[in-house]
Amino acid sequence: LTTGKLKLDRILIPSQSKLSEKEAVSLGASLESCSEHVVGQAIQAYAREIHANLFEVIEARVIPGEGVVGKLRSPIANGSVVSILKQPLQMFPIQNMGHKGITNNNTVSYLLIDGVVNAIFILEDAVRSSAKLAISELNSIGVSVTIVSGDNSGVVKSLALLLSVDEEYADMLPGEKRELILSEQGQHKVIAMVGDGVNDAPALATANVGISMASGTAFSNNCSDIILLSGDLSKIPWLVSFARQSLSIIRGNLRWAFAYNIVGIGLAAFGLLHPIFAALSMVASSGFVILNSARLGEGKMVNLAA
Repeated sequence: LTTGKLKLDRILIPSQSKLSEKEAVSLGASLESCSEHVVGQAIQAYAREIHANLFEVIEARVIPGEGVVGKLRSPIANGSVVSILKQPLQMFPIQNMGHKGITNNNTVSYLLIDGVVNAIFILEDAVRSSAKLAISELNSIGVSVTIVSGDNSGVVKSLALLLSVDEEYADMLPGEKRELILSEQGQHKVIAMVGDGVNDAPALATANVGISMASGTAFSNNCSDIILLSGDLSKIPWLVSFARQSLSIIRGNLRWAFAYNIVGIGLAAFGLLHPIFAALSMVASSGFVILNSARLGEGKMVNLAA
């Protein structure tokens, strides 16, 4: 629903930290070089923008849905455990800061050195221009929409309100997204998952239909059944309608084939169908199937590569 291209908007340095903003970006970008997450990409992009130095990663471990932990060969934090994690602000005793500069629309990541918060990265994302129209069209054809996100509850609630979505889930880990889909499938619901991040991959693979963006991560694309070549979400309602029409035509062709063969075999068994008429009726039957299937080309077709 969002562009997935986060931008580092602000950096907050708590009073107990001895880092400068540029040093914090250097540490964060170096560590995030081991991750494909959009948060890491945003921090790395900002590091390139301000020409921040990058340090060698000695070891690193990506924690799905949580962040990255590792060690860097750096004079700033040499030998220390450096981590970038997604955690509630109130978990840390950050003096003289309160919640200044942080709103419900922000994605927040914390830079820790040996478990102590040394910087807070505040990031922003934009809603895709086609998101509201896509959701409205999906609702009009009887498809209910739920937002399932790893972002904090403030961000997700604001997004749901903006897009008129009644149900949302926030702070979801990759495994929790997958379990939610399995739970819905257990109620005999057909689930389509749309995502573009590495944390969406388990859910994309589990859903009945996984839809990702070509601009997303390679991992999410590999787990998808359908890849949209553009970020236009309004193509999703068209895909649903096209799939429904295809299934309807397939069922119609099968009903015709069964009926034709049952009647034809019955007449032939009693000697009431001449072989010439049987051959002609077979041609006519095939022609009916072809013409019926050709109806898929009728009406408005969209260019999926646009």
